[in-house]
Amino acid sequence: MAPPTAQGKATCSLNPKLMKRFALHAGDITMLKLHPMTRETMDATRGLRNMPDDFRDKDLVLMDARPSLGWPDTSNSATAAVNREDMRKGRDRRSSHRLLVAQMVIALRSLKRGGTLVATLDHPENTVTAQLLMMLKDLCREVRTFKSPRIMQVRSEFVVVAKGFGYGPRGDQEQRARLLRGFEKLWFELVFGGPERQGRALVEESDLDFVVSCETIVKDRLDELLDLAMIPWGRQEVGL
Repeated sequence: MAPPTAQGKATCSLNPKLMKRFALHAGDITMLKLHPMTRETMDATRGLRNMPDDFRDKDLVLMDARPSLGWPDTSNSATAAVNREDMRKGRDRRSSHRLLVAQMVIALRSLKRGGTLVATLDHPENTVTAQLLMMLKDLCREVRTFKSPRIMQVRSEFVVVAKGFGYGPRGDQEQRARLLRGFEKLWFELVFGGPERQGRALVEESDLDFVVSCETIVKDRLDELLDLAMIPWGRQEVGL
């Protein structure tokens, strides 16, 4: 799914031969109906689109799950001053937060048991990134990190590949359903929460505690996180 152009069509850079295997939908994924099914949420989301039926039961899901998505890259010193000015003015990050959580809802709804999730993340030390990595470790049989030496070397981004969805140490159906409900509820709060019901920003210190708390990661799972972080950190160190 991609935002439509001025002509109302979504565009894609994939080779036309490869596109025979895909369906391209024009639209904003943050404005799909991704909420838990309650009377309150149904009333609030009447104007939104249903998630396409062919998003279900997929062997492979690709997503860009960077918590800082939408912010200019700060690795280029020429743009650093502009970025600091944006941050000083309190640039609204709600759209990037909604995009992150919307993609998590779609991924958990769409990926079939045994499938593979490929996601772009950034900053393994970031609270939200660390929580997402630990979630994948729980849900999937094998989780590995990669960092392109040509494209990502001096940037904070890296790629995580999680295979065997549902076959991890805590990947049972009950746990997957619990996490999906948590992300659906969080999506609704980010879009329709806040004092004026106009949405709110993600509270990075606590909103994903239903996945795993920061305290638990630091106390019990730091070795797991460091194991996944060493490749991104090592490649970036070489590039810098």
